[in-house]
Amino acid sequence: MAFSSHFQGPSGLGVSFATLKLQPQGAIRLIVSLRDSIPLHLHSRASETNFMLLGQLKVGFGNITNSFYSGLLSRKDIFVFPESVEHYYANLSSSTAVQAVATFGSSEPDCTRLLANLVGFAI
Repeated sequence: MAFSSHFQGPSGLGVSFATLKLQPQGAIRLIVSLRDSIPLHLHSRASETNFMLLGQLKVGFGNITNSFYSGLLSRKDIFVFPESVEHYYANLSSSTAVQAVATFGSSEPDCTRLLANLVGFAI
């Protein structure tokens, strides 16, 4: 990840970046820093844009009317999650890993893991 607290390059620019890799049939794992899965989460201080590099990625997100939507992203697709929108990723393939680049509209985006908050334990 390239957040200003880890890497001073984006400091003052209002952006940060992460490289994402999902193993076959797995929830998301960040390559660089986070050690655990992030199935359902939101970023209250940043929007998130994903650019697909390899594979197919199932994404899902909710809205303020408690409706939930999902779709399938493929190589070269771009998808934007607005700030504070609940979302998740999943690789449904049994054999192909997924790779993507995520950008955030903040040099210090937060990440609130919703399942940990709802159920009361760390994911």
